Amino acid sequence: MLQGKINKAYPALKRLSEYRLPLKKARLLYTMTKKAEECFEFAVQEHRKSVEEFNGTVNRDGTISFASPEMFGKFQDRTSEIQNFDVEWDIEPVKLVESEVADLKVSPSDINDLDGFVIFE
Repeated sequence: MLQGKINKAYPALKRLSEYRLPLKKARLLYTMTKKAEECFEFAVQEHRKSVEEFNGTVNRDGTISFASPEMFGKFQDRTSEIQNFDVEWDIEPVKLVESEVADLKVSPSDINDLDGFVIFE
């Protein structure tokens, strides 16, 4: 599974993990969220290293400035490379049936981000 897909799913997995689920599904979701968190933290660390490597400056508003367009381009290339890392992902998607999670509220964006991680039935 691609690192970028995991990064995108991680916040939605965290939100979903707040819901009460049947034990087996809760355990699987916990395992999945934990692995996604590890992968996400790896990406964050690599991002920080890349900012330093390409002489980026993190501004007060959270944006990043670079000394030259060339350095910015190298940073973008590295970021794209990180997003395209192939992560070994051997966790089955969690199947959530409406009758089990009748009070579950998710956004359409979460459903999109959770594709490949959660199957909504």
